[in-house]
Amino acid sequence: MDYWEFQETFGPLLSASLWKYLQHEEGENNSSKVLTLQEFTEYADSLMGTGMMNNNHMIELFMPVNNLLRTVLEAANIEVGENDQDFLGSLVQEITAEGEDLESVSSWFNVNCPRICKPVKDKITNIFANGGRYINHDKPIVSKLLSQVQMFFLQHSLPIEPYFTAKPRLSLDMLALEEQGKEFRHQWTFLSCEDKDNNFVARFEESVLGYHGATIGIFQMTSKEIFVLAADEEWKVDGHKFGGVIKGLTYGTNLFIKPDMSNVNKLEVWGCQGDKQKLEELERAKDAPPKLESYEAPKKTKAAAGDWKHNADKQLLEMAGMKFSNERR
Repeated sequence: MDYWEFQETFGPLLSASLWKYLQHEEGENNSSKVLTLQEFTEYADSLMGTGMMNNNHMIELFMPVNNLLRTVLEAANIEVGENDQDFLGSLVQEITAEGEDLESVSSWFNVNCPRICKPVKDKITNIFANGGRYINHDKPIVSKLLSQVQMFFLQHSLPIEPYFTAKPRLSLDMLALEEQGKEFRHQWTFLSCEDKDNNFVARFEESVLGYHGATIGIFQMTSKEIFVLAADEEWKVDGHKFGGVIKGLTYGTNLFIKPDMSNVNKLEVWGCQGDKQKLEELERAKDAPPKLESYEAPKKTKAAAGDWKHNADKQLLEMAGMKFSNERR
């Protein structure tokens, strides 16, 4: 594969840094060289490990921060729109608040968004498994309150458990590639999206109560601020304090939702454990007592004379010389 094929396969941003790394070169990319499958396997495999040190190595590869963010978005097939520019600018400022050096940036990602490089690893694995072709199976979650870029960073900031049901594969091992179709692509289930009205609270409770699993609540406040509340267990109604106050929801000084949700303009709820109806069916099946199959002994029946008259076995016995009592005179 030459550089231009490599760029077309991996994308311009990802290929720019990855080509240098795979050929162990500094400076400008040497587009005249050809990358063999053996070289690709040997060097790409070193990127696919797990742990903080490997994550730091990947972050270093795509620095500075703005390039890193846009590279992982490209790897995830997410286009950056005009409305995402302010969000990305604010995100870069937050990431580099303690410094723009590798140590400070890596520390921020390891604490706040530890799976930031997962799309890059997934894309490398996908291309390797499909003989140099990239086959995209992922279907992005479409939110009415968050853009695709914002939803991407939300999902990659959350831990695997309990918000996703399967772990991503981070290896180029050939045995793992046989399970390529089973790679982590768990989709959240849409539960509710509500505009503010008189039944706001009731409909929110209807969507989350009884859902046995983690949920993601996206709240657009009347101030136009957007907060995301990731609940790692099912919602319940009781008289105990929740979030630090007797009524309503509060988290530190950043978020306070009034008991009647009068300061919420819109909300959207996603279930992280699958379809609510299917979960309820599984829950009922799990709690139901085992069924015991009743056994009935087969009843002995005697054929009626009318049924026996034209029976084939009777005709064979008659040919052998036997006579039956109901036919004797």
